[in-house]
Amino acid sequence: MAELLVTLLNSIICLLYIYWSVRAMVVVGKLRLLHLSSVIVVLFNGISIPFLGLSTSIFNKASSSDEVTWIAFWSMSLFIFICSVFQKQKFYKLPKINVPKNYKRKFKANLWFWFFLVIGIFSILRFMIFSNGLSFMGSVFSSLGNIEQYYLTRLEIGEELVVPGRGLGWAVISANYLLPMISFLSIYYACNRKLSKKSQVLYWIIWVISILLMTAFYITLAHRFMIAYLLIIIAFCIFIYRYNGNLELYFLKWKKPYLILSIITLVVTGLGYLFSLVSGSSLLEGIGFLAERTVLIPAGTNSFYYYLFPARFPYRGLLGSFNMSGISLNSNDVGFYDVAEAMTGLRYGANASFIAIGYSGAGLLGVGVVSVVYCLIASCADRLLNRMEPRLRFIGILINLYGIIGLASTPLNASVVSFGFGVSSFIFYFLIKRITKNDQLQQQGNV
Repeated sequence: MAELLVTLLNSIICLLYIYWSVRAMVVVGKLRLLHLSSVIVVLFNGISIPFLGLSTSIFNKASSSDEVTWIAFWSMSLFIFICSVFQKQKFYKLPKINVPKNYKRKFKANLWFWFFLVIGIFSILRFMIFSNGLSFMGSVFSSLGNIEQYYLTRLEIGEELVVPGRGLGWAVISANYLLPMISFLSIYYACNRKLSKKSQVLYWIIWVISILLMTAFYITLAHRFMIAYLLIIIAFCIFIYRYNGNLELYFLKWKKPYLILSIITLVVTGLGYLFSLVSGSSLLEGIGFLAERTVLIPAGTNSFYYYLFPARFPYRGLLGSFNMSGISLNSNDVGFYDVAEAMTGLRYGANASFIAIGYSGAGLLGVGVVSVVYCLIASCADRLLNRMEPRLRFIGILINLYGIIGLASTPLNASVVSFGFGVSSFIFYFLIKRITKNDQLQQQGNV
């Protein structure tokens, strides 16, 4: 009875929040980072809460499944409440801005463009050539088709890469949001020739180089969702070029539904094929593995933290709510591997959502604190994105995709620093021309 009650309450709250957030974006005609990212978090970690009982029973923890489910419910409800409060603030009632579609860029923006391009290329090449990246890539290819060997290879690579001095940090930053940012801007310049004096061919070359470097790096780390992110980048780049970068209204007003359905179909099919390639199964089985990975596994992994803290491990402290490493850096802390071993007896990286990590730090207080910080970051990014013309604002949202996905499976610190949530929008702001006060006029037409 209790499980049925929490399932009903959870479904009502999550669905109402998703509807309210999407409707708010449709009304203003703009994508919002806070609204969009919180909806993704609720979809991945809130809708799946009813599966927590199933996940705990798998590991003979059925006696406490109700308690775990209620903790997950209150954590998600607190997150939704804090997001709702932020969305209702006057902070989001920004003045409409009329941005000329043919404005020219300052040379300073081009300097930032080339500066981040050089950093991205250098960081990944340094990692691939001087940190055994090419050797790791060969190991990944040799494990395809054997799911056990694939996971063993991932574990070996993960343990090898935790050694400091390999340049992994800058390579991750470059591949996760610097080069994707360059890729989207290259396509944007290529389909808007008036914005740059450079040849279209040059920007296409830059785009190809960026995609190839990201592909090499993602394959080296043997992480399927990194490859998924790459597929999403390529899909959106194609559609940005096809529709001149102006996709925001297509998503909000459901204009040209086939466009959105094409992107979804391309991504799901590509991911299904990727999962089937790793496991040596058929495409349909691969899509089934994808559904399991996006619904059941996140629910189960989050339940580990609600079950183990503080029953098995003490709370890690308020600062611990923001971060957790794979292998604990000191004897007083707990890492992803420790959580997995304590729950399942197997040693692997049981990384969970930033909400679950927040709970491991200070219970519901930790959830509340990380939720407030998350909302502050997203709100400040939205403030900057509002100053951009629609096509650039859409790109400014897209470059946060990995960070948004990361929120559902990593601590907040990793989502911001390593995956670029929020911070990528701030960097992007310096790559484009800022809107002057003279441009802050009443918005007209569909801008």
